[in-house]
Amino acid sequence: MKAAGGLVVLVLLAAGCRSVPSVDPEASSAFEAISGAFTQRPGDVKYCPVDGTRVSGHLTKCPRCGAALKPVQFQRGYFDDIAFPLWFVVAIISRDVILLVGSMIIQFTTGRLEIQPNRSGKFTAFLQILCVLGIFLQLRFTVVFWYAALAATMVSGIIYIKEGIKTINGTPANPVGRP
Repeated sequence: MKAAGGLVVLVLLAAGCRSVPSVDPEASSAFEAISGAFTQRPGDVKYCPVDGTRVSGHLTKCPRCGAALKPVQFQRGYFDDIAFPLWFVVAIISRDVILLVGSMIIQFTTGRLEIQPNRSGKFTAFLQILCVLGIFLQLRFTVVFWYAALAATMVSGIIYIKEGIKTINGTPANPVGRP
């Protein structure tokens, strides 16, 4: 019976419910404890110091043993403050999706796909790695890397698109001598 109750709680969590209309206070408490653990808001989850079970934050005593509950202390991790700006992530993923779709078009139209890396693509990858390192090392000037990587991403994307168009038209996309 408890497994079925746990399944109902997981289904309701997946559906985005924040409260469970339940006749079983223990199931309701478990649901709220689980949803509070996912949101990780302090005060949403408490634990029983006797047996260590997590219960809902609105309760004051453990439903099993009656002991006073203590709030769960959520510790901030090292990587909690790490975030790329949304425009940066969208630009990089958009370029990669465009290159992927272009590669598929070239493969279907010409029957062959020969990818030749160029210096702009390698430089873009280098700048993107610098962005990641700048965030991990919490450098103050990481924002400079973001704008440089954005510009390089746009330039390399345009170069790859031009080379793809040349490949579809039948002219050599990457002349000999360029790495």
